[in-house]
Amino acid sequence: MPPPVAVTPPQANRTKQPVFTVYPPVDTVPPQQVNQAKRLTNTVEAYNFPIAPSAIPKSAQKLGHGLRRGLKVLAILVVLCGLLVCGLGYAAFHYFSAQNTPVSTAEASAMASDFMQAVSNRNYDQAYNDLGPPVTRDTTRDQFKNQAQSEDSCYGPVTHYTVINAGTPSKGNTLSYRYTITREKLSRPYQLDLTLQQGSSGNWQVTDYNSNVGQTPCG
Repeated sequence: MPPPVAVTPPQANRTKQPVFTVYPPVDTVPPQQVNQAKRLTNTVEAYNFPIAPSAIPKSAQKLGHGLRRGLKVLAILVVLCGLLVCGLGYAAFHYFSAQNTPVSTAEASAMASDFMQAVSNRNYDQAYNDLGPPVTRDTTRDQFKNQAQSEDSCYGPVTHYTVINAGTPSKGNTLSYRYTITREKLSRPYQLDLTLQQGSSGNWQVTDYNSNVGQTPCG
């Protein structure tokens, strides 16, 4: 827009007249351009342009990674705890099932009878073969034979034996047998207790024996 120009009317032989400022004509926008501007504005408003997401701070990104890592660790711990509980439950189930399972006494009775028959026949090597590790760990074959021969010499050989309690259940896969034994030099019988236990292979063995024959003086 050109600057305004001050126009002073010619002076006359009269009093001073006020000065008027005359502005040049203002350039007006053609109607076509106005219409185009309106159409452009309406077009921009008609489209809903998505707003660009703001950049996520690095601290927030680190926090998100930490949370995800923590959730993974928690999930792994939950799985491990679940497996541990299942394993303990499985072991407890089989343990109590084994405790409540009735033990078959047929093989144990046969082993006890074989041991007693071997002692009665003075076949101490065979009797020693019927013994389990709890006995053989502390008693050698020769020690067992010497002990048995000493009792034969003192009280006489075994002449008769009778089972009193056969296959009484004890702890775990353990059975107890009690016998009444008569010897040649004794005036009355005495008692012998046998303990048999089933090993991991399923075989029964004599794991303990105890008698009260020692309370009688040597004949």
